[in-house]
Amino acid sequence: MKFALAIETSIGVEDRINLIVDLSNELTDYFLNRDYGEDVKRIVIGIIAVAPEFEQFSKIRKPKHTLYRKYSRDDIEFVEDKVFSFDLKIDYESLKNQSDNENKKMFASEILSSLSNLDALPKKMKDFDRGQFTKDLEVFLLDWI
Repeated sequence: MKFALAIETSIGVEDRINLIVDLSNELTDYFLNRDYGEDVKRIVIGIIAVAPEFEQFSKIRKPKHTLYRKYSRDDIEFVEDKVFSFDLKIDYESLKNQSDNENKKMFASEILSSLSNLDALPKKMKDFDRGQFTKDLEVFLLDWI
């Protein structure tokens, strides 16, 4: 399975972005050789942490399952195949003012809490081992913090 974090931040937390990038890279490596079925091949979680004055421009999008989509942007072709994506919002002030260890705990907690978004998968999606995926993610995050 492919797993990634997409980052949306604003000025003020640029020194914290590396922590999110490192987490995303480690999650990518951890899930790379794992298989949870044919219905979900990639999960992307959008991490939104913006200053209060930018909140209006950074709305949480509804969870989305894309069976197949092909599109081009700037003459580059992209293919989305069996991708499940959703967003979560991280408290900007906490991210800005907490230590890296506190932020790691916050990320782990927020990501685990966000797994309720998996309920948005279409009911006809029968070939996705949600339980094992959730267990593996919990194990990873508990080890990471």
